[in-house]
Amino acid sequence: MRNQIVNILTEAGKIISSRIHTLKIIDHKSTEVDLVTEVDREVELFLMEKLSALLPNSEFLSEETASEIKEADKLWVMDPIDGTLNFVHGFPMVCISLALHEDGVPTHAYVYNPMINYLFEAQRGKGAKLNGLDIHVSTHTKLIECLLSTGFPYDYPTNKENNLNYFDHFNRRVQGVRRPGSAALDMAFTAAGTFDGFWEWHLKPWDVAAGILLIKEAGGIVTNFDGHPYTFQDDHIVAGNPAIHALMLKEIEKIKITL
Repeated sequence: MRNQIVNILTEAGKIISSRIHTLKIIDHKSTEVDLVTEVDREVELFLMEKLSALLPNSEFLSEETASEIKEADKLWVMDPIDGTLNFVHGFPMVCISLALHEDGVPTHAYVYNPMINYLFEAQRGKGAKLNGLDIHVSTHTKLIECLLSTGFPYDYPTNKENNLNYFDHFNRRVQGVRRPGSAALDMAFTAAGTFDGFWEWHLKPWDVAAGILLIKEAGGIVTNFDGHPYTFQDDHIVAGNPAIHALMLKEIEKIKITL
């Protein structure tokens, strides 16, 4: 099944790469910066059609058309274009995020950026890979050695939990913090050891489902801010290699005290 999924992702990626530098039809969702294009919908429908044929009777938890959290024997959790705002502006940090849950357990994960041809993938119990090569979380053990990643919510101007305090706190204690604009890619690069850790508020299942399995299979840890295993109902997520994850949790506790 892996090869068929990769072929489907490759074809879907061609739709994205052929349209990233063209004019798009743009709609607004929750805010003026929460965008969706006709390409998001086209890619989503393409994936749903092909994956349904590949795995009959499977269901979908997807950003644009099937966004209610559900349980199913075979459930695809996907974002057809993670980083839509980047896509609209022609910035190549975009990806397809796809995870398969079977009987409630994540078994396959794929994060594919067709613009740079990076395919991150993981299968439960079989490790994680980037373009066919094994990947692992970083080995850094001190925050000052680290490059972290994060993002900000669409309602940043009005949301008190807009992540700014956390960003400032970490940015003073690490080598740098990046926010490429795609949580799925942030997590994939954390699995690959490019980023040492990742945190964010208010993400959706399709943003993180693939990244969670990638990081775990690459030797990392994913929890909520309280250190409990992350669930789709949580409002916050933190991930990294075991040492940095533990240090990030300690810093998060310090931030909470000051809020």
